[in-house]
Amino acid sequence: MRYRKLDARGDRIFGHQQDDFYIDEPRAVAQACMTRLMLYFGDWFLDTQDGTKWFESVLGYGTESTRDLEIQSRVLGTLNCTGINDYVSTFDGATRAFRVSMMIETAFGLQPLVFTLDTTSGTVYFTLNAPNLGILDGPAPLA
Repeated sequence: MRYRKLDARGDRIFGHQQDDFYIDEPRAVAQACMTRLMLYFGDWFLDTQDGTKWFESVLGYGTESTRDLEIQSRVLGTLNCTGINDYVSTFDGATRAFRVSMMIETAFGLQPLVFTLDTTSGTVYFTLNAPNLGILDGPAPLA
């Protein structure tokens, strides 16, 4: 598996030849999982049935029974992801933050995967916290 690295802002890295890629390592799979999670359901014009159902199954009232299943399904559907260990999700009603932490099993070894959804101020942010991927709490708008 060969996957282009992202910088701290979530942009692709160029100009360093082979150093710009994760090659056959757990971080490649983790970054692929995060990329799949960030894709909205129906947004990809080549396959409108692909994507994470954020508004239908994760965010909002009454999604307690579907949000973890949706996230786990997207992660497990990632190439070379073979399982999930230690999955924990928490929702803080006061701050409206939903945090997910898990250890994913990959074809290349174990890799932690952590992210937070912050819905304060009426805007939804997908905040990545994956320092092992070079992504340090750089909020990227989800909506």
